[in-house]
Amino acid sequence: MRLQKKSPPPGVVPDLDSVSGCVKFFWDAQTGDFNVILNVEDPTEMSSEILGMLMCYISQGHMTPFLAESLELWCDSPDKMEFYTNTLKTWNIMKGLQEEQRAVSEEQPLIHPADVFRFKGNPDDN
Repeated sequence: MRLQKKSPPPGVVPDLDSVSGCVKFFWDAQTGDFNVILNVEDPTEMSSEILGMLMCYISQGHMTPFLAESLELWCDSPDKMEFYTNTLKTWNIMKGLQEEQRAVSEEQPLIHPADVFRFKGNPDDN
């Protein structure tokens, strides 16, 4: 895992000795629809382990710094920089909402103890 030092021109192959696979994200800003296209050039066990690791990194948010830096390298004009800022702003809002939801779900038990146990009090208190 290494970040590119400079933004490659469109259509240029990444700075890797070989390419075992590629994941591309496509989205439609008008509808919110998106696609993820995967192409595997090297269907070996090692390649599947690397892809599995990348999937885990994506699900845990560990790929965000790589995506953010790649986006930043793409920004070569003020209009693109505004897009970059808006993207990171939306990401931070979404991340905050997820953290709030996680905190609320951790605070509330799935089943309240009173729904399971019938407390009648201590018989010695009479």
